[in-house]
Amino acid sequence: MFFRDIDATGNNDLLKLSGLNDFEIKNCTFLNGSIGGSGIDMVGCHRGQIVGNSFKNMGTNSIQAKGGTADIKIMRNFFENGGARAMNLGGSTGLSFFRPQNATAEAERIQVIANVIQGSEAAVAFVGSRNVEVSNNTILFPRKWILRILQETVDTTRFLPCGDNRFYNNLVIIDQNVSVDVNIGPNTAPETFTFENNLWWKTSNPSWNGPNLPGQVLGSIIADPLIIQNSLYQISSTSPAIAQGIPYSMTVLDIEGQAYNDPPSIGAFEGRKVISAVDDQIQTLINIYPNPTNDILNIKFPNEIERSIMLYDLDGKLISQYQTGSNHIEINVRELSSGMYILNITDDNGSTISRKIVVH
Repeated sequence: MFFRDIDATGNNDLLKLSGLNDFEIKNCTFLNGSIGGSGIDMVGCHRGQIVGNSFKNMGTNSIQAKGGTADIKIMRNFFENGGARAMNLGGSTGLSFFRPQNATAEAERIQVIANVIQGSEAAVAFVGSRNVEVSNNTILFPRKWILRILQETVDTTRFLPCGDNRFYNNLVIIDQNVSVDVNIGPNTAPETFTFENNLWWKTSNPSWNGPNLPGQVLGSIIADPLIIQNSLYQISSTSPAIAQGIPYSMTVLDIEGQAYNDPPSIGAFEGRKVISAVDDQIQTLINIYPNPTNDILNIKFPNEIERSIMLYDLDGKLISQYQTGSNHIEINVRELSSGMYILNITDDNGSTISRKIVVH
């Protein structure tokens, strides 16, 4: 389903949810939002899942959760220029709109897992939120801050300060546009935040010592993550992110729908296995374009050997399969619903790679 091209400039949202419980938003495209609005705005919503969607050119936020919103999972989505705050976890809500009415935080128990967030002024904003976990995301080139910690609804007799939130297993790449890593506002509790096993890299300063973070900071890695060229930010087999994450107590899927290993890689993509360094070098030369697409997907290989190509949805259902010995194949995706898909390519040596495909 498409939500796009809203003809408004103020605080208008592509999709507004108020008091909604037990819901799922899956494989949708959110495109060209209002300058002052959100792609998805949740007020007092509970027990929902936002999975496998794409957001591009949003206004203020891509996803906002506020007004007592709780127990939401935001997983395996792709954000490109997702607005001022791609993830606004919390916000500012009139008291009469809170559900439940006695909520002590704008947002609680939100899980943000295995998303790719490219651009935005800030990738993630914690705004009056508590017990939120942001893990295994790939955050790329925010324009101003990596994170924000804010409190917009201030009433110390009722609301607890923004705090007790956790940020772990995330892969973060920034450049010279970020001079303040974390923007911290008044009436918050940044000392209660935990940052664990994140990989940080600043492309404009290879000697960078890492971000200036509040709270408890454990297991940081400051290193080039070795992203595979033309792969939508998948890590190579020699990446320092592989197997460096904190394990989960349950099965968790990466952005391509494959289970994270134990321990998991850092970032939205689990590290892939390769047979040899030669195979790895060849696989990085595979060119898949355009991605995103809504028409024809081209795949170019560096050599002519037999390959099997399988296209899956995020639930693991096989959509289509192909066999080729050529160095170029075209795949027609016109009839596919919008969303994300997984492309698996296996050559006659048994070496397999996976790529995420976005269909608009």
